[in-house]
Amino acid sequence: MPIELILMLIIPFLGGLIGVGLATKQAIANKISHDLILVFSGAFLLSIVVLELLPALYAKGVDSAGYWILGGIFLQSFLEYFSRGAEHGHIHSDKKNNFPLLLWLSLCIHAFIEGFPLVDFPHLAYGMFVHKIPIAFILFSLLQNSTISSASRGLSLLAFLSMTSLGGLSMWYFDMIQSYSTPLLGIVVGVILHIATTIIFESNEGHRFNRVKLVCILAAVGLAVIL
Repeated sequence: MPIELILMLIIPFLGGLIGVGLATKQAIANKISHDLILVFSGAFLLSIVVLELLPALYAKGVDSAGYWILGGIFLQSFLEYFSRGAEHGHIHSDKKNNFPLLLWLSLCIHAFIEGFPLVDFPHLAYGMFVHKIPIAFILFSLLQNSTISSASRGLSLLAFLSMTSLGGLSMWYFDMIQSYSTPLLGIVVGVILHIATTIIFESNEGHRFNRVKLVCILAAVGLAVIL
C-alpha cells in the first residue's frame, strides 16, 4: 500500500481525535465557530464531489450512475432518521440516557461508506478531517451523557473513529468490494451531496454570519481547486 494512501487513511482518524479533544475541554462551545467548521467541511466535500467524483463517475460510462447517486441520497436520509442529524452538527441530548446504539450505528455506517473513495481520491481525506471534528465532538458529548462505563465509551469512540479508514482499507484489500467500485462511488457521491448541501444551506443566524460563512465556503472551494 502506498505511503500516501496510508497517510490519507490516518488523516480522518486524526480529525476525530481533535473533535474528542475539543469536547473534553469544551473548547468549541462557541456555536458560530462550530458552524463555521461544519460549513468549511461541507463546502470542501461538495467541491470535491462536483470537481472530481462526479466527472470520474460519469466518465465510467455507466447508465445507472444517477440511480446510485439517488440511492446514496436516500440512504443518508434513512441514516439521519436514527442519527438525528449528528452528521451535520445537530445534537439533541441534555440528560442521562442509555447508550445511543442506533445513532452510533448510523454514524459508523456513514463513516465507513465515506472511506471508499479514499483509494482513488486520497485528498478527499482533508475534507473528512474537518468533517470528523464536529461529529466526534457531538458523539463524545452524547456518550458522556449516557450511563455506560468509561471503557465502553472509549471503545465506541475508537470504533467510530476507525470506520472511515476501514472503509478505505476494505476497498483496497477486498476484490469483491472493488468489483462494485462504481455503484459504491455513486452511493458515496449521493451521501456526500446530501450532507454537504444540508450543512451549507440549512438555517442561518444573522447577516454577519452569512458573510463569514460565504468567506469559509469560498476558502474551502479554493482549497479544493488547489488540491
